[in-house]
Amino acid sequence: MTAASRPDCIAPKANLTGYKIHRCRCAGCTEANRVYVNRRNRLKVYGRWQPMVEAEPVRQHIRTLGAAGIGWMRAADLAGVSRGCVNRLLYGSTSRPPCKRVRRETAAAILAVRATTDNLAPGQIVDAAGTRRRAQALAALGWSLSEQARRLGRTVGNYSQVLTASTVQLRTAWSVRDLYDELSTVTPPPGPTATRTRRWAQRKGFAPPLAWDDDTIDDPSVRPDLGGPDGDVIDEVAVQRALAGERVTLTPAERDHAFRVGLARGLAVHAIGKRLHLSGDTARRIACCITTQAA
Repeated sequence: MTAASRPDCIAPKANLTGYKIHRCRCAGCTEANRVYVNRRNRLKVYGRWQPMVEAEPVRQHIRTLGAAGIGWMRAADLAGVSRGCVNRLLYGSTSRPPCKRVRRETAAAILAVRATTDNLAPGQIVDAAGTRRRAQALAALGWSLSEQARRLGRTVGNYSQVLTASTVQLRTAWSVRDLYDELSTVTPPPGPTATRTRRWAQRKGFAPPLAWDDDTIDDPSVRPDLGGPDGDVIDEVAVQRALAGERVTLTPAERDHAFRVGLARGLAVHAIGKRLHLSGDTARRIACCITTQAA
């Protein structure tokens, strides 16, 4: 097999940098180079070829990423450009100051990197609010800390620290988030361990998964939705309209009651969720909590 036909990419990403810097000739890098050459030739014909752009906006973007926890080497890796290129962009060399201009493709790749949680390095320290809430919510369902720790490959003594920690490493936050996504819609096996865990979580005041919204569970300023003082008042008419498929605003108590009514009628969980205009995960979590409460 020749290098030109090799399917595996040896560069961090299949792009123009992979073709030019890493000398990769996989299909993706070769296609990126072909698009670049065609565009360059077309712009040259029209007299609009400007391969270089101002470097300062790119430099400022790298510094902004650094302030958000994404170092320049991590930013280079995410952008698919060489670390040496970013180093020269920021600091220059022993004989030259930082460059004033940078290639347009390099600038575009770096500017495309965003300061999102998923782009942070695994060892980055982050707020533990979301991690703590997810572990507590699973306990409220009956998933013991021992079982959570076992599934994560950790000791229970080490894992239990997330219940009181103010910060955690990002890799820990990711692993607990994945575990929560897996177990928050599943009722643990019935038995004394699950019962003891639920009672312990209730004494501690741990909020169940339904008290948190997926979009705000990591926000330390958000409080769990445990229902207001009027949360136990059920509007049967609203419940029936919602089960008929109308878009009706229900309180948490009415929503749970609608689920119980739907299940009693023999409706599937996904069918009830569709009638109540809920996502699949939310519907499964409600059904899971109802089953847990009945256990």
